[in-house]
Amino acid sequence: MSATLNASTLLAVPLAPLVGSALAGVFGTQFGGNWIGRKLTHTLTILGVLVAFIISAMTLKSVIDGARFNETLYTWMVVGGLKMEVGFMVDGLTAMMM
Repeated sequence: MSATLNASTLLAVPLAPLVGSALAGVFGTQFGGNWIGRKLTHTLTILGVLVAFIISAMTLKSVIDGARFNETLYTWMVVGGLKMEVGFMVDGLTAMMM
């Protein structure tokens, strides 16, 4: 059984902690005020890491079941015959390291 992995889901792994920390930074103790409180800012950052962990564990399960992902997200630059692309490659080693 060869399942496929979704690029959007894989992109959520690095972005979830980033979004959590950005929200905590902007709405937390930023600008001299305490808009949402210390506990909620801690909760936001921990939730970001938790979401990344859950998606990583699901990715590992899918890879164990036979899924692989190797796609280009976008082409950054083309110079002559050289094509520079940005993308993801998820195999067994990558999923284990996630």
